[in-house]
Amino acid sequence: PPAPMRESTIEKLKQENPPQKGKGGLWAAVAVLALGAAGGGAWMSGLFDPPAPPRKQAQIEPPETPLKSAADTNEPAPELPAEEPPEPAPIAPSVSSSSTALTLPETDTPTTGLSLPSQESGPLNPLARKVDHVALPTIEQAPQQIAPALRDPTAPPAAPPDPIQPPETRTGRNLLTQNAQGEQLAMVLPPTASEPEPDQIVTLPQLPIADPYRLTISRQSKEAPLRLSGNLPGEGPLPSLKTILKDQLKATEIKTDITLARGVPMAGWANRIVAIALAFKDLQGWSVSASDTTVTLQATVENTADHARILQQAKQALNGTGMSLVDRIEVKASAVKIAQLQALIRNHKTCGPLRLSGGNNGVLAPDDTLTISGNISEKQEVKSLKSLLQEAAPDTRIESRLTLLPKEICAFLQLLPDTANALARLDYRKNDRAEPMPDNSFRTGENPVIDVTVPLQSTGFLSVIYLDQDGQVFHLLPHPLRPDNRLENLGKESGSQRVIRVAYPEEQASAEQIGFRASDPAGMNLLLSIVTKEPLFARPRPLNEMAETLAPLLQERLQELDKSATSITLRPLEIDG
Repeated sequence: PPAPMRESTIEKLKQENPPQKGKGGLWAAVAVLALGAAGGGAWMSGLFDPPAPPRKQAQIEPPETPLKSAADTNEPAPELPAEEPPEPAPIAPSVSSSSTALTLPETDTPTTGLSLPSQESGPLNPLARKVDHVALPTIEQAPQQIAPALRDPTAPPAAPPDPIQPPETRTGRNLLTQNAQGEQLAMVLPPTASEPEPDQIVTLPQLPIADPYRLTISRQSKEAPLRLSGNLPGEGPLPSLKTILKDQLKATEIKTDITLARGVPMAGWANRIVAIALAFKDLQGWSVSASDTTVTLQATVENTADHARILQQAKQALNGTGMSLVDRIEVKASAVKIAQLQALIRNHKTCGPLRLSGGNNGVLAPDDTLTISGNISEKQEVKSLKSLLQEAAPDTRIESRLTLLPKEICAFLQLLPDTANALARLDYRKNDRAEPMPDNSFRTGENPVIDVTVPLQSTGFLSVIYLDQDGQVFHLLPHPLRPDNRLENLGKESGSQRVIRVAYPEEQASAEQIGFRASDPAGMNLLLSIVTKEPLFARPRPLNEMAETLAPLLQERLQELDKSATSITLRPLEIDG
């Protein structure tokens, strides 16, 4: 400690214990001990360096004769020696975690203050003293540096004293505590590498709460900059979000207007909004706007297929979050030509020609209905054909009139050419009832009556074939007993139409006029009418034959004839057992 501190300590001891008669030697010993205690601060200030080896302790020999005061001897009291007394050996105190008081090992008789050994106690031994507390200098007395309490190097580490709201300084931390008398003490520790200087400490203000929490991603066109605005919980996610949007949406520029705020609805909230925005990469103008847990989609798409795709991707991004979608996507109306759709399905036929109808003048408006008719060999073809047409005409309603036929019949029909000209109409009646049947079904035992109706001015030759599910062919017209099949010579006129009967009621049936009853096995059969400019065959075929025999001959002949003058009409005939 500096000299003024030692002098103040001596003066304090003198005031508390004024000299008494015959006790000059005691004052000398007290002064020596006080200087030694004060000088111990030099060892205490070297807490972070190993202490120097203690010097050999001087022994104080008791006087041979009792000490006398100046009053008894009329002699002045002995003066303190001029030289510095030898320092006692370091005292090994224990440090309490809740006090700065230094205590020595306990003995039987506690005392307060400083006790000196008696003459009988032998040489001065610091460890034999008992100190209730040692008052360290206060902050005002030691403003520069005061070392922490001493401890025995061999003792286990003790917990450091609890600091009382230490203020920060540029040279280190001021740890404030109190001694036994309640005086405030200070320990100035050097700064560590892990603690920044005060002027390097930046205190961020608390982010405001955004209510509602918003994020909008929008684009006016593919060439326009992408815009990202709203709230984010920090600056960290922004670079990665911009990278994803730039790479996936091919954006050359991204303009941001982000306000950092608290209140994000859930973890990963912004990532889900970005995932929805990626569904709009092929569109021109669009917007994805989120407000808390509600996401609004705005765009204009060419067809319902794009609309459905975007909604599906948006729902997947929000799956399991409880967030809701507001769909404000508009579908642009577009017209579709039936000829384009007809070409699309031409290679998907498995049971003869497929035909499309609907619209106006061969054009389908968005609200029109498209009807597909024909025959198929498998049930799943209905779904696949409708899906194919719906994708090409997404704004059109598709209606199916497809008939499932046995594979034996389909193999025969596959050989027939595609002709869009269905000149004839096939009408079914039951037992010669007046009105034609709307359906194709006959019960076992019923008598099918069949008429072929063509325009009155039609010319050419008519051939009518009945093909059953077992692959047998019956020639209803012409056949050996009814060889004439020229249209002008057949049937009867009915207004502007010509009606030709090819299967008669049972009571009118004969060798020339064929009549029959529906019989097992139940299933689907087929009636086929062919109108050609020339006779189909040079002479009539047998009344019945196998389809596998007729099919190649029919295919070859139809290829030879003028397709523009050929009309093929098909109608199923179902027998319901």
